[in-house]
Amino acid sequence: MEKDPKYKDLPSQIYYDKLNEDIIEEEDDEHEENEESQENVYWEAIEGSYEQTPWVRDVFFKLERNLTEINESRGEDSLSKKHCYDLNYWLYEQVYENLNNNENDENFFKIIDGLQNAWTNINNDKFPNADNICHPDKTLVDMKYLKDVKHLFDFIEDFSTIKTAAIKDTNNACQKYIDYLKLKVPLYYEWNDVCTMEEENICTKYIDDYPKYNPKNVLENLSVVSLALASIFNDCYQNIINLFTEVEKIEPRTVLKHRDITGPSESNVVKIGGRALAEAISDTSQSGNMLIGINALATSLFSVVKRFNSYVFSLVAPVGLSLLGLLLFLYVLYKFTPIGKSISRTHKRVKNKFVRNKRDDFDDDEDDDDDDSDNSSDLKSSSSMESLLSNS
Repeated sequence: MEKDPKYKDLPSQIYYDKLNEDIIEEEDDEHEENEESQENVYWEAIEGSYEQTPWVRDVFFKLERNLTEINESRGEDSLSKKHCYDLNYWLYEQVYENLNNNENDENFFKIIDGLQNAWTNINNDKFPNADNICHPDKTLVDMKYLKDVKHLFDFIEDFSTIKTAAIKDTNNACQKYIDYLKLKVPLYYEWNDVCTMEEENICTKYIDDYPKYNPKNVLENLSVVSLALASIFNDCYQNIINLFTEVEKIEPRTVLKHRDITGPSESNVVKIGGRALAEAISDTSQSGNMLIGINALATSLFSVVKRFNSYVFSLVAPVGLSLLGLLLFLYVLYKFTPIGKSISRTHKRVKNKFVRNKRDDFDDDEDDDDDDSDNSSDLKSSSSMESLLSNS
């Protein structure tokens, strides 16, 4: 399974990495030696079949260790069934990769069948009559198909972690998990009808309460209005909105695959689809439509957000670009054309004329002030003469 270091903190990747850890054999411990001897009983029963493929031994002992850990921790592990699928997928992947990624190799199912038989024997001996233990799934087939299921189930396991990150720091979570969500959110909606059927299938067998992990449930703890407004300037938010808009158009899965274990291992693919599955999905969809709650609200809100953003961009962008273009045109016209030079000269003449007129007005005001001053002096002189005559 390909790994991205960016997502090393996600529970699904942490768990799957543990399945691949090397076996650590302790020395000088009598108890461990006895246990190793007991473990070898299962290996010795199949060892002769794999002399030409020595790598199978390492796969077997990792399988036994992983199986024991899953069965012993199933009481505390809320996703024990999902982790059982992980182990089944891991076994297929180990054989697939060691056979040069060739599922059609004649030894592919022969090796898997032998290891699954040992798996069953370990369960019978170590966990007799135990409930809810992890069993080998002999119906699995088609690595590409199984990988899609693995991606879907990993999203289920990682849902709480991503939701918490989105609530704590929406922008940072968006930037970090956008590629992850682009891959796995569409799978959730593609498989939604299958995973909510009453009949057992590859999804309902390993995942309980599928609707609880609807990606739109994250909206319960986020401000959709703030997200809508921020998405105008935030490409990551816009990508999220686009993603949820597109997944509404995804066609539901109508074909399931499983291995026909009644025939020869080479004839291994049986497709379940057509009318029977379509009718089952139709029945599921009708009952699901009654559960409107937050999911229906979330769908409506995302649609509103999308329309709002489209409206804003369709309205503002053309007007803004037109104004910018007009300003650039006027600048070029003013700076680099004869018309601009003519406008500049006219502007200077008008400015100079305005300055001259203002200066003339100022001069006229000074003349008026001088006349007023002279008249005032004459009046004062006349008053003084009259005063002298009266005193005489």
